[in-house]
Amino acid sequence: MILMEGSVEIDFVGATNAWKPEDVNLELQGMSKVDFIAEYQNHYWLVEVKDFQTPKKLPKYEAKIREDWVPKARDTYTYLHLMAEDTKPIDYLVIAEGVDKRLFPKLMEYLESRIIKEADRPWKRRYVRQCIVMDIAEAQKRESHLGFKVSRKS
Repeated sequence: MILMEGSVEIDFVGATNAWKPEDVNLELQGMSKVDFIAEYQNHYWLVEVKDFQTPKKLPKYEAKIREDWVPKARDTYTYLHLMAEDTKPIDYLVIAEGVDKRLFPKLMEYLESRIIKEADRPWKRRYVRQCIVMDIAEAQKRESHLGFKVSRKS
């Protein structure tokens, strides 16, 4: 199943189902959604695509993580949970173009820490198994690990 977000194309090879929540007409008042949900036999991928035109400093990305990336993962998980579709582990990938690759480990660490604990106490239920932040070039190198193909169409 091939889906596009802007100029980014993802071929969810082997997925049993893949969709863009915005295309399914989900009227979720006050809930944000990731760009793609892909269901595989043993897990789900939530995928968010971000294309930063100008590089930012780490604190700016951390604000983006708190205000955008984490709520999208949480709200999408909530949707899957309420639809009784949260029956498999969920992995979360943010494709972050225009980000200095040296920041990826810090961004992954911060994203995971915020997904685990958004408030004063950690969530009792861990709803995302792993968080990954990378660019398209790195996703192409790790295609066999991810299980899908990522490319940019001009």
